[in-house]
Amino acid sequence: MEFCIANELYNKKDYNLAKIHALKATELYPRYFFSWYTLGKIYYAVGENDAAMLAFEKTLALNDFALGSGELSLLLVYEKKPVEAKNVTQKYLKKLPNSTELWYATALAEYLLGNKSEATAAAQKAYSLEPSAITEKVYFRLSNNLPISF
Repeated sequence: MEFCIANELYNKKDYNLAKIHALKATELYPRYFFSWYTLGKIYYAVGENDAAMLAFEKTLALNDFALGSGELSLLLVYEKKPVEAKNVTQKYLKKLPNSTELWYATALAEYLLGNKSEATAAAQKAYSLEPSAITEKVYFRLSNNLPISF
């Protein structure tokens, strides 16, 4: 019940109250990975990125289907930790080879590492999986040797 309340409050953008219920959910049932996942999303929404990363790491430790891998890898990229982000994407792309989010994070991590051809290839894969405005922009900029910012 605490998880459900936390999730509903998160959806309503009442993050502070959602956090209270998500923490209670993880306390009552610490092995329920969805509670940790919701807690990670809440922490990210309120700018507590280190806590969000820990919650997503806990989510990943408790599930076998890579839930939280995209969020964790993107957070690592945004925190300018490209080696760690690349490690996450390489591990979880084996389970989720068609994850736009993981390919996008790979592109950004490779870009930060100065690996232009790998970044471009990953951006192309992300764009082919989901031709959205952001994946198109990143792929276009990388394939034309233009800088990207995030």
